[in-house]
Amino acid sequence: MVPLGEPIAPLAPQPEPPAAATGLPAVFARLWRKLMTPPPKTASGPGVEVALTPLAGDADGTATAMLADLLRPGPALRVSRLDEPFDPPPGDDEVAALAAAATQARETMKAARAEVMVWGRLLRRGKVMDLHVTPARRDTDERAGHPGDAARLTLPADPGEALAALLRAAVQNVGATGTGAGARAALAAVEPTVISLQGAEQKPPVDLDARERARLQAMFGHLCAAIALNGGPDPWLDQATEAFGEARKSLTNVDTPLDWAQIERGRAWVLLARLERGRVADVGEALDQAVGHLESALRVFDQAHCPQDWAALQYRLALALQRLDREDGDPELLKRAITAYQAAMKVYTRAETPLRWADLLNGLAQAAQLLGEDLKSAELLEKAVQACRSALEVRTRAAMPAAWAATRHNMASALFLLGKTTLDRAPLDEARQIFAEVRDHYAGHGAEAQARIAARNLARVEDVLDSPRHRQPRHGPEGDPAGEPPGPFADDGTETPAAR
Repeated sequence: MVPLGEPIAPLAPQPEPPAAATGLPAVFARLWRKLMTPPPKTASGPGVEVALTPLAGDADGTATAMLADLLRPGPALRVSRLDEPFDPPPGDDEVAALAAAATQARETMKAARAEVMVWGRLLRRGKVMDLHVTPARRDTDERAGHPGDAARLTLPADPGEALAALLRAAVQNVGATGTGAGARAALAAVEPTVISLQGAEQKPPVDLDARERARLQAMFGHLCAAIALNGGPDPWLDQATEAFGEARKSLTNVDTPLDWAQIERGRAWVLLARLERGRVADVGEALDQAVGHLESALRVFDQAHCPQDWAALQYRLALALQRLDREDGDPELLKRAITAYQAAMKVYTRAETPLRWADLLNGLAQAAQLLGEDLKSAELLEKAVQACRSALEVRTRAAMPAAWAATRHNMASALFLLGKTTLDRAPLDEARQIFAEVRDHYAGHGAEAQARIAARNLARVEDVLDSPRHRQPRHGPEGDPAGEPPGPFADDGTETPAAR
């Protein structure tokens, strides 16, 4: 994934001393130690506009005023207080209630010209603040570490500087969903805000229950993942993994489905990121675990109430299943990947998200090509060719040359296999023409390695045209020289993310 803006110089998390005897899990004890240093001074320059609504139950406005004072020192945060409270009904279905609240919140932010909104209510006679942080626009990049619309923190009414800093980092992270200077500044501010918490001490918040503490652990995990995927070093991924794992111990998919799904999605994103960095001992096992986390999250984020979350999870599931097939060679995995690609396309349409629509078609073509070869199915191979043709309507040579070359190469591979399967010369002739075209494209752009791969595949086609009995390996020609396939997680120069 291409991060939003240039990351600051990464600073590795420092080694931690043994956890104090607080009775809490080690990762949570470390979190309290990290959360007490003074906040960074208010930074000049770009930032995101934060709308703070009056907290429900705060009759005299004291808690809301204190909350504004806690947020204002945050770098890249420009806080404005709104006059009208925002307190949507919770509802029996928390997923449906969240979706409705996010829609209403965006209407409020549109009128206030804000990019993120902090809202919530006082609980337990004013002892606790139940806060939600909602972005004005969805994180269409599905950035690892971004909690989406479900960002929620429950804090003591007097949280102390430690938890106030955690809140500031959360607002910075959630607000970084745009492409402008303010969003880039907010994302870049997350790491120094979290780093500033190192070595701090704070007593555990006794006013919070196990679920509420787990939310804080999960938010810390999201922040560590966001830092790692914005150019931070690998130890941030380790901390994210540990934080999510500890948070999950206090939650269940029955009693706390939304919190559970948030953590399952975060665990999948981090696992896939670790996979891309070569930080897993067993690739197949890591992919199998990621698939399990994604499917678990999909049981909560449904198409009816959370279409964007649902589609993003389907897309990541398709990618993970397709790569798992490379490890296990199980055609059933490819069938499931095709189903997941097709599901995601119900939400990602050409009219609304043309780049993602083309990504899905390209991935669908890869999976259909591999399965078509396994099953000797001309129908699947024809679908692979057609999917590439459709994707090329968006991935044009002029606008997206790297993506164009990748998809053209995939299309030639599918045509090659189709010609071998049907004994029809026409697909082979077209495959030869496309491989030659792609070879020349790469050579003209100085991509010698990719040009050599295309040239070898061209030679294979010519061999088959001369000798129909020529044998090919299971997956036909060599994978796309730009990285699509053999690895569905490789970046081909388009907006397609790496594993998030």
